[in-house]
Amino acid sequence: ISLGLVGSEMCIRDRGICGLAPGVGPGDRLVWMLATDRLLDHRRLFLRESLAWFDARARDHLLWNWVDARNTEHIRWLEWLGVTFHGTKTSPFTGTPLIRFTKARTCA
Repeated sequence: ISLGLVGSEMCIRDRGICGLAPGVGPGDRLVWMLATDRLLDHRRLFLRESLAWFDARARDHLLWNWVDARNTEHIRWLEWLGVTFHGTKTSPFTGTPLIRFTKARTCA
């Protein structure tokens, strides 16, 4: 968490925080987000701002992480952001089904 907080870039008041953490290679970053239910109070603003934020980071890095396969709302949002979904795995810690996603670099 401390590596992610150092790389956090966008804070949505009391609604959420997100950022980039170092990836496994020089050109990739682990993208992450924590949010509260209050984020939904400004759904359209969040969608607009998150797309701009995500696309700006994808210009310089391959973005990736895992999403809970049961969370259809988050998967729909990630689809809207233009990510590519890859294989699934089961978390060795919780048994949760996870889907890997990436957003390829979009060199300007």
